[in-house]
Amino acid sequence: MQHPVDVLKKQRIKSLVIRSDNSTAVFDIYKQRTTITLIKKIKHVYKTIEKLGIQIQITYLPEVKNEIADAQNRLSKAGDYKLKEKIFLQTCLQMNLNPTIDLFSQQFNNLLPRFMSPIRGHGEIAIDALNQAWKKEFHWIHPLILLIQIIQMKIGEDKIREMIIVPLWPSQMLHTELVNQNVQYLILGRNSEILEPGTLLIKKNLKLPSGKICCFMMDRRPDKEEYMQEQFQEQQIYLMEQQT
Repeated sequence: MQHPVDVLKKQRIKSLVIRSDNSTAVFDIYKQRTTITLIKKIKHVYKTIEKLGIQIQITYLPEVKNEIADAQNRLSKAGDYKLKEKIFLQTCLQMNLNPTIDLFSQQFNNLLPRFMSPIRGHGEIAIDALNQAWKKEFHWIHPLILLIQIIQMKIGEDKIREMIIVPLWPSQMLHTELVNQNVQYLILGRNSEILEPGTLLIKKNLKLPSGKICCFMMDRRPDKEEYMQEQFQEQQIYLMEQQT
C-alpha cells in the first residue's frame, strides 16, 4: 500500500472495491483477524484509505471456484496438523540437511525441540517468528499459506537459508518465485499421505485437501544467487510434470 498511495492521490480515487475468490482472505481483511504480523499491515491499509477519504468495499466472489486455496487456508487456520515425523526425518536424511529450529509450530505439532509459536503456549523460545532475528540458525518452516510471500521477502532481506514446506502449485506466481529462490527441493507426496491431522481438525470436519507438498531449501546468501538462476528452468519443468 506504499507505492499505490501516490496513484490513489493522483487519480483522486474516492472508492475502492476489493474482490477475491478466496473466502478466507476476504474474511481476514473484513474482520481484521489474522496473525499478529499481518493484522498490523491490514490496519495500516485501513488507516491509509481512511486518511485519503476513500470508501472501501470487500466482496467474495462465490461463482469463482478456488476450492484448493480455500481448503488449504482453512487447514492452516485450524493449525491442528503436522508433517508426519517419519516424513520429516526422511526429508532431512534425503536432502542431507539438519534444521536447528522450527519457526511456525506449537507444542502439539513441533518437529524440533526448539521452536517458535505464533501464540503464547508452552515450550516455545519466542513468539511470532516474523518479528525475530533469523540469522545464525538453519530453520524448518511449515507456514500458513498466507505467510509464504512474507517469508520469502524476509529470507531475501536477511540473506539466509531455510527449509520450507509449501503446496505444489506450479501455476501460481508464488510457487514460481519459490522455485527461483531454491537450490534444492524434494516432493514429499500427497497431503493425505504425509500430513497427520489432530483432534481439532477432525472435530471441525476439516479434511486435508488434495494435492502434493514440496520441501524447498532456499538459500539467498550472495554466493548462491548465480547457481540458483542456472537451476531455475530445469526445476520448473520438472515440477510442472509432477503436478500432473
